[in-house]
Amino acid sequence: MNALERGASVTALLPAGARAGVDALMALAVALFGALVTAHGWTLVKRNLELEATTVPVPMAVLYAPLLVAGAVTCVQGLGEALGHLRGRRR
Repeated sequence: MNALERGASVTALLPAGARAGVDALMALAVALFGALVTAHGWTLVKRNLELEATTVPVPMAVLYAPLLVAGAVTCVQGLGEALGHLRGRRR
């Protein structure tokens, strides 16, 4: 039974050096996604600062503010994972 039949990822079939590189690349893609969520979230916050919600007296921007935190945390996590893979601390 090979690694794929046991439920491992495709990268488990690669040599260790290539696996670390591919895993680091995937982590960098996660970091890029987080950065994009943050950037576009900021755009949404700015566009909705002057719009007021109909049910509560707060700007609609409050609804989009969590995107900034979530995107930043995702970006930092992706960068940390990538560094870990490149330094050989992750499998």
